[in-house]
Amino acid sequence: MTRSLPRFLGLLGLATILGCGSSSLAPPSPCDTELCDVTGRVTWMSFEGGFFAIRGDDNVLYDTHDLPAGFREDGLRVSATLRRRLDLGCIHMAGTIADVQTIRRL
Repeated sequence: MTRSLPRFLGLLGLATILGCGSSSLAPPSPCDTELCDVTGRVTWMSFEGGFFAIRGDDNVLYDTHDLPAGFREDGLRVSATLRRRLDLGCIHMAGTIADVQTIRRL
């Protein structure tokens, strides 16, 4: 039993090191910086009182608390430039909070 513990810990350490590496084969995210260019659909989220968000084509959800009224239409295809707000929290706890910089219908 005592021989297997060091072997287990060694394998656990190796798995941790390998699991934390980054892959250079992964495509860059549209949101690797503070500003994000996103194409996706406006989505009505029915929990926490309901709110509109943008689900990007990359399946990332952006909680757009300041979505202009003319774009609050479930299923609407849009292209937007968003500013990620990593300094904020929200009761929605759904995706990345983002301010809409520009938006247009597709």
